[in-house]
Amino acid sequence: MRLTQTLYRTSMRYMIKRAWKFRGVPAMPNVVQHKFLREEGIEVENTMAEKEPLKWNPPVPDDPSIRWFFPKKKEDAKNWQENPLHVFNSGTKLTEALDQIRVLTKSQIIDGIPKNIESLMDAESMPDENLLVQRLIMQAHVWDTTYEQLPRRFNPRVPRWHFKSEKGIPFDKIPKLLLRNLVQLCSSLSHKYPEILMDRTLTRDHYTNSLLTMAGKPVMVNETLPFLLSSSKDLPIFADQETVDATVNVNLPDLDPLSPLLDVLKTHTYDPIESTGWKLASALNIPHTLFTTYTDYMTQEKWLSTDFWTSEQHVAQAVMFAFGRAVARAKAKYGANVTNLPEPVTVQGIKTDGEKFHFVCFQLNTLNINSNDGIKNLVWIDKDNYLFHKILPRRAMLRNTIYEDFDPSVFRKFLAFFLNGLHIEQ
Repeated sequence: MRLTQTLYRTSMRYMIKRAWKFRGVPAMPNVVQHKFLREEGIEVENTMAEKEPLKWNPPVPDDPSIRWFFPKKKEDAKNWQENPLHVFNSGTKLTEALDQIRVLTKSQIIDGIPKNIESLMDAESMPDENLLVQRLIMQAHVWDTTYEQLPRRFNPRVPRWHFKSEKGIPFDKIPKLLLRNLVQLCSSLSHKYPEILMDRTLTRDHYTNSLLTMAGKPVMVNETLPFLLSSSKDLPIFADQETVDATVNVNLPDLDPLSPLLDVLKTHTYDPIESTGWKLASALNIPHTLFTTYTDYMTQEKWLSTDFWTSEQHVAQAVMFAFGRAVARAKAKYGANVTNLPEPVTVQGIKTDGEKFHFVCFQLNTLNINSNDGIKNLVWIDKDNYLFHKILPRRAMLRNTIYEDFDPSVFRKFLAFFLNGLHIEQ
């Protein structure tokens, strides 16, 4: 018989039978007594039935060498609180995405970016701008000297193909490198705008938590930002008072019978203390732009995973982080018990996986978010902006990845977000 590709092919019938044999439904216990056992008066015991565990007592109760560790109760924890707290962090994925975030933050969503930021897209330019951005992309994705063991790849479209073990840049580090490079490129305009050096600062791994009430229940928004761009003054408002007053007639989505806090986990162990992330007093502690990255890196590399996130869910998380940072700023500016803000508080946010960018602008108009009446908060969303397309090889190694379709307009938006708040002559 000639050896052909058909004979080399794996038998799916054999694999299915083997999987059913070792991973199928376990056999049910046979509790039927046989005839000869009944005649002998022997009872067959069901070993699969649940039994009460036997209690063992030490032979010498007072022996000091016999010590047993009993785990402490949850109620005995140091930070145990009787009332549960909902915690929203980087692992919280909202099922209803944008509709759910609208109810939680009492917001109206506007597609696109605000007009004042859009006008800054063509306000400044750099020599060889496109070439510099392309080099920064390659530095983050290919040229960085980090050389670590990567998770073994898996392509669901070719399930029988086994990829080789590879080393390179970790997937969670790529977007952070790209963000740092783009911020440094934008900061090169400091020779023309000295405010960038005097009134701006970029902090890394910035942690903040804000405590507020959502849907009538306490919620803590915990966030550890890869980068936070802060300033010495607040950002200008995105919408005038007339636009804010018009939000009174906006209706929020109806999620019944679901709770808006459906996907937000509860905990009894917490410390109800808010933090802005600044240990020492600083004049540059006003949030300007929040930079966040993806946490589902398997999805980032275009591999299917059981914890798949959609673009709307990534944007919803970015909106919640911007909302929590705006609330912390409002309490620091107007007091911890403020409800009606004298002036709106604005915060920007950018989320990326190293290839795709989401832009968020949040304007906090009110902290009375437990009622559907009155004015609403405003949020501008511009999602799914591909700076370029990263095409992974189907079977080959990662070194054969293709980078194409560079879009310079995405960096123009990034630069406009960075320049917002500076005195720029149009």
